[in-house]
Amino acid sequence: MAFSQDVSRNFESAKVASILIVAAGHFFPPSAFWIVVSAALCLFGFASGYFTAHIYGATPAAGRFIGNKLSRLGPDLLAINLLLLVLFLVQGRAGIFSWQSLLGVTGLSGFLSWFYLPNPSPFGGGLWYFTLLLLFYIAYPLLARLLRPGAGGTVATFALLLAAFVLSDRIRYGHMLWLTAFSFCFGVAYVNQRWQASVRHSVLLFVALAVAAAIARFGFGAPVTSLVAISALALFVIQGLLRLHLPAWVHAPFKPFAACVLEIYILHTHFFIHPTGWLAVDFAVSLLLILAISLVTRKLAERLPTFGAPRAAVGKA
Repeated sequence: MAFSQDVSRNFESAKVASILIVAAGHFFPPSAFWIVVSAALCLFGFASGYFTAHIYGATPAAGRFIGNKLSRLGPDLLAINLLLLVLFLVQGRAGIFSWQSLLGVTGLSGFLSWFYLPNPSPFGGGLWYFTLLLLFYIAYPLLARLLRPGAGGTVATFALLLAAFVLSDRIRYGHMLWLTAFSFCFGVAYVNQRWQASVRHSVLLFVALAVAAAIARFGFGAPVTSLVAISALALFVIQGLLRLHLPAWVHAPFKPFAACVLEIYILHTHFFIHPTGWLAVDFAVSLLLILAISLVTRKLAERLPTFGAPRAAVGKA
């Protein structure tokens, strides 16, 4: 079951829009906007699971799978870290050559947050999502079997959603770890269960969300109001992206930046500036700077050697 060109373009644009929303969430003071930011992260997770399941199926060849991921991520990470190393040296930052930097440059600094370990390194701040992405790629063959077609896979998906709600209350990290982790699984299950962006399937998915929320709230005493709002918003957007045909002019502003989403994600907090004191203007200036630097960094990554499979073989997952 292949995905259409409309779906591919919709998610390509949505991923760029989502990372800009995340950047805005980090720039502006905390507010209810964090619900939108969290929904954007869930959309990212769903897209990774959805396209990975479509491209590699339930039994991916381990060598090709890992090779494609290294080919896609390796040069980008190297280019990003070279830029950050120069920036940190110019700034005279401390902790550059600590052992935590090794985790930061490889995208594994999320483990520091999850085990409540200090991170004196300037590398790796806020990269918990990237660590989660790497864990998803490692676990994908197992997830594809767990979330298999049929009743067993459907029950497993529901159980993971319920677990995400309960764990969000029981084990807190200050970021939306558990619901974002579920969104990766949901993307895989969506493909395996052959769900669609139809009215019938949308109603069933929203009912499942409501039932899981009720069990978490009344069975486990977990407050889920904000989690339900995030999940419902993400699901509504996902169903729309899977169904709608958007005109070319909607995609046009996002297309130039589709290839450098990783660069924007990792670099954006390092290039926030406040030249005017006007918050909205400062964000606009910062965003222009971030986009320009991300494009340049991506161009550098394209000139670096690839690892594993050729870059052209890499899909949208």
